[in-house]
Amino acid sequence: MRSRMIAVTTGFLLAASQPKLLPVWGYIFIAVSILLLRLRYPDPSSKGMMLVIAGLVYSSLFFHAKLTSDLPEQFARTDWQIKGKVETVKYTDNQFVRFQLIPLEIKSVSSSINLDFKPERVRLAWFRPDQKLYIGQEISLVARLKPPHGQVNPKNFDYEKWLFARGINAVGYVRQITRAERNGGSVADIARHWINQTIVNQFKNQQVQGLYQAISTGNTNLLTSDNWETLKQTGTVHLAVISGLHIGFMAGMGWIIGMWVLRRLPSVSSMPYLLSISLAAGYLAISGFGLPAQRAFIMVTVLLLTSWRGHFIDHWTRWWIALVVVLLIYPMSVYETGFWLSFAAVALLILLSASELNLIKLFCLQFKLLIGMLPLYLVFFAGVSLVAPLINLIAIPLFSVLVPLLLIHLIMSSIGIELLKYPLSILGEWFWITSDKIASFNLTYVSVELSDLLGISIVALSALLVISRIFAISRTLIFIVVLPLLLGVVFDGEHSKPLKIWIYDIGQGLAVFLKKDKYHLLYDTGPSYRSGGAAFERAVLPHLKSLRVETINDLIISHDDNDHSGGRETVYSHFDVLNEYSSRLSDTSKWQLCHAGTRWLVEGVSFTFLHGSVGSNDNDRSCVLLIEHGDCKLLLPGDIGKDQELRLVNALPRVTWLVASHHGSNSSSSHEFLKATQPDVTIFSAGYANHFNHPHPLVIERVSKLKGEMLNTAEQGAIYLESDLSSGCSSISLREEQPRLWR
Repeated sequence: MRSRMIAVTTGFLLAASQPKLLPVWGYIFIAVSILLLRLRYPDPSSKGMMLVIAGLVYSSLFFHAKLTSDLPEQFARTDWQIKGKVETVKYTDNQFVRFQLIPLEIKSVSSSINLDFKPERVRLAWFRPDQKLYIGQEISLVARLKPPHGQVNPKNFDYEKWLFARGINAVGYVRQITRAERNGGSVADIARHWINQTIVNQFKNQQVQGLYQAISTGNTNLLTSDNWETLKQTGTVHLAVISGLHIGFMAGMGWIIGMWVLRRLPSVSSMPYLLSISLAAGYLAISGFGLPAQRAFIMVTVLLLTSWRGHFIDHWTRWWIALVVVLLIYPMSVYETGFWLSFAAVALLILLSASELNLIKLFCLQFKLLIGMLPLYLVFFAGVSLVAPLINLIAIPLFSVLVPLLLIHLIMSSIGIELLKYPLSILGEWFWITSDKIASFNLTYVSVELSDLLGISIVALSALLVISRIFAISRTLIFIVVLPLLLGVVFDGEHSKPLKIWIYDIGQGLAVFLKKDKYHLLYDTGPSYRSGGAAFERAVLPHLKSLRVETINDLIISHDDNDHSGGRETVYSHFDVLNEYSSRLSDTSKWQLCHAGTRWLVEGVSFTFLHGSVGSNDNDRSCVLLIEHGDCKLLLPGDIGKDQELRLVNALPRVTWLVASHHGSNSSSSHEFLKATQPDVTIFSAGYANHFNHPHPLVIERVSKLKGEMLNTAEQGAIYLESDLSSGCSSISLREEQPRLWR
């Protein structure tokens, strides 16, 4: 039985790893062919292959159904009337809210669009909301939609995969709310709203309110970014996100009550099982049916059902049953970080479990879990909390009391009994005070890139230690295997590396990072958002952190427009900037004007300003930078217009790479400018479905006449350029290098 489930799971994983999906008929052809072969040659050993193919075909067809429900590209930025039910709500502040909507009715505002569009979910932003939204609320609105699309950058959160995994078929923003029901909804929706409101009324400390809303209804709106950072530093994020731990608490509470009833009514032998599943299901409904909670509920249900009526099924078989059931219900779970973490943690617990556990053994178990989970932590988070085992040793028992205690208090407070209010306030405040104190120590969380030798060493050590628990492998042998890797970390020799340049997919803006050995240059920083924050934080910063960049030798802000300078403060807050150039002087003494003719040479790379600081407007004053290394040349013209381009024509060399002026606006990229530079590759840094219509069709036409290659960050993702004195000039886009079926 277990081998069959492994075969089916293999099929699911193969389906998820496909870079592109075949046509539907392709999978049907594969399934029919394998079936005919099985009938023609009934070899018992082929049964496993049949199950692998079954998992592959089932999952692939599921993916097809999800992708074909997406809003087509040609209907990007069109308006739709939607009536739907609010599924999730996240307030950034009083001026901005993001929410997911399950459409009940949807039609285009334009009569010229005749499209049978039936999305499973849409994700919307609402600026300056004039009313509160609640989970379960039914609303009608007009929204401007576009297909699910995410920026693709190295070491970046894959937003597009996140949308795909959650079945979101369109994203956009609210233009108008036409109707919003303030009451109604299911019993679970009403209960959820009442619980959230009661918590706010009962507890005055906002941190406590946020924590208790998170663990009771899954509402995390009151948790601040500082709260999340504290949870991350202490390794307790899983306590504030309703998942296996919380569902397990409720199932355990149901079991205890059920056993109490069973002792008094021996005839109802199924009571512990029924109450466990019922309480877990009720808690799942109130929490909003989040994917982690659904996964946990399935695992708990499988555990209980397989032990009902005295059936004996070993833990590993139960684990595989739960895994297959989760994948059958929702094959896209394989794209969820929580899926891997939860099943890996349970597998390790099965592997490491002991019959008797005292305090010392519990701590050892926590430490072994940390070691065993290290590879996944490095893959998903590029870091690990060093204090997590000790904190969780205290926090998990604490939350096993807090969750049922909080729910009991909420029920009692509805009839005016508030005996538990003060103890819960004290416990909640104590948790945050203690966590903040521990997180204040800088060494509580360690970041390690999996691409580093150190990261590989840690993964190897973790894997071997876990294997040694199964097989009697000597610890000395483990040390001998890992030692060469660790020595490689210590004696990582210095040698000259190629010039590396990244042009980031940062939306409607520009950010270019250059690295040559230990020299770092940043040209522009992308836009900031009216909802708060800057694109640099999510598009560029994770990559620079992974490269262990601490110093920016030269920061160049081409001009003051927000789409080029919006991330400047983020750069200052994370890096030590040695030199700064701009087309205008700032109030800081470090700034220098980018005068034409300014030139410097670093690590064999030549940098020359061809223009800057003069012009009739900000765009025309842009710092124009020429970068040369060997036979490779890159020109960064900022947002200069045609007039400035014409003034530069006689000074321009032929270049390998050209970042198109002003994102491909028709006011730039003149015929004369393009003829002078003759770029092999022209790169447009533009936002997806931007309302400026960049790059302009006429610009694309002018560039296409040069017979060179065109790349657009909105379509190809981040662009990587490399200049190597031995192998020459090369360029590749991230979407080309890393194809994914959801892109």
